Amino acid sequence: MISTPEIVPANEQLAVTIHLVIPRHQTDRYIEPAVKEVRQMMGEQGVQPARPMFSYHHRGPSGSFDFEIGFPEVRAIADKGRVVNSALSAERVARVVYQGPYEGLSQAWQSCRQGFVIRICLGPVASLSAT
Repeated sequence: MISTPEIVPANEQLAVTIHLVIPRHQTDRYIEPAVKEVRQMMGEQGVQPARPMFSYHHRGPSGSFDFEIGFPEVRAIADKGRVVNSALSAERVARVVYQGPYEGLSQAWQSCRQGFVIRICLGPVASLSAT
């Protein structure tokens, strides 16, 4: 299930992430191990995620994805290997929540993109609900 896209204000948030640049058609090969690696590092340092996992994409999809995957945190951890401290800056963001099996993520992503295109073409961003 995918939520309705929203444009919302977001406060700066500490995060622990792994930066990935991976082939678009091989996301399933890289994402799960990266999530496990971040969770393991957080657990070793006694830190629990402050909120659900996120992905922060540095550019639109092409033949590859360039993004950070991680978890918001309440305190910094010691960087180790690919797992590093990061921060999500305070700004207005597009937020969509997907809940479901990993196999449905691709279809959810397409629905999300279509939802934003429809809203941008048919009405002002201000018509989106904000929480």
